[in-house]
Parts: sequence; C-alpha cells; structure tokens
Amino acid sequence: MKLKYILVGLFSLLLLSGCEDEREESKVPAPLADFGESAEGVYDHSALQDWTKAQVGVAEIKTGLGKLTGIVGAADLTAFTTAAADLEKTVTAKDRLAAMASANELTRLATEASRSFGPSVPVEVSLLDYVGRDLAIKVDKTDPAQVKIAVTAVRAMWDKARLLLELQKPKGAKPAADFGATVSELEKTTDLKETGALVKRLLDQVDDLEKVFP
Repeated sequence: MKLKYILVGLFSLLLLSGCEDEREESKVPAPLADFGESAEGVYDHSALQDWTKAQVGVAEIKTGLGKLTGIVGAADLTAFTTAAADLEKTVTAKDRLAAMASANELTRLATEASRSFGPSVPVEVSLLDYVGRDLAIKVDKTDPAQVKIAVTAVRAMWDKARLLLELQKPKGAKPAADFGATVSELEKTTDLKETGALVKRLLDQVDDLEKVFP
C-alpha cells in the first residue's frame, strides 16, 4: 500500500511539474516584456515633456533591441528597429506628440509580438491601452475628424476584447460593464474636453480589465 501511495504521489508531482513547465513556456520572454514597458515609459515621459527621462528610455530601447534576436522574427525585428529609430528622432527633436505616437507604436509592436507566447492578459485586452493612448494623442491634436476615427478604433478593439471578458464571468462582469459604458460615452460626445477626461478614465479602466485575468 505504501508503494502505491508513493507512486501516486510521484505521478502527481510529475503532472504538476508539467503544468508549471507549460505555464513557464506560455510567459512572454523578459526582454520582450521589458521592451514594451520601456516604450510605454517613453510615452509617459514624452507626454510630460520630461526629455531627460525620455532619452534614458530611448537608450533602454536601443539596448533592448539587441536582446530580441531569436525571440521575435526577422520581420518583427526590422519593424522594431525602424520604429525605435523614429522614436529617437522625435525625442531628440522634443516633438511631444510625435514622440508619444512613436512610443505608442512600439508598444503595439511589442504587444502583437507577444501573441505567440500566450500572455496571461489577452493581446486584445492589452491593445486597449494602445488605442486609448492613440485617442489621447488625437485629442491633443484637437482634430475632431481624427478623434472620431480613433474612437471607432477603440470600439472595434473593445468588441474583440469584450468577448474574452465574457469568458471570465462573474469576475469580469463589472469591469467590462464600466469599460463599455465609457466607450459608449466616447461615441456620444463631440466635446474634446469631455473626450479627454473620458480617455483618462478609459486608460485607468484598462488596468481593471487586466486584473481580471490570472
């Protein structure tokens, strides 16, 4: 009997070990995750016109590019390199909105590249940050036509992400309802000041959506 329990215990440990290995394999590699975080940091620093910190972030991104070989494909690496060079130009020129846009594009590329690694937070949910930041840039440009297009992009991404939140009921029900209500308000308003306030709320709510996922 003791041998039986020992064998069962060993088998259970092997199963658990296999599950942990599978979870480990599904994680986004640290260099790719760090790259995306650096790009988001440059976005934030550029928005505040803190060019010293933005330059530090650009340096991190340039260093991070060298760590992505073998992690992302050749086409992705080329896209990263091109976007990073554009970001460096805009930060050096202290062009606030252009730097924000370039940094945001890098966050998109990093998020898309993470898809094959099975991130715990679905890519469609993470991309709500990207479309939200893009909308914030368009609001700053005070171009109603571009704002309208950006709001449409938020709605399109939300329609994809919402389906994934529905699979997380009941935990995801309230965050999804709150986010959906904000999107609806964005679609109704034409006042840029009000839109700006809604964008800030929306970006905070993305954090709540991400917490729904393990």
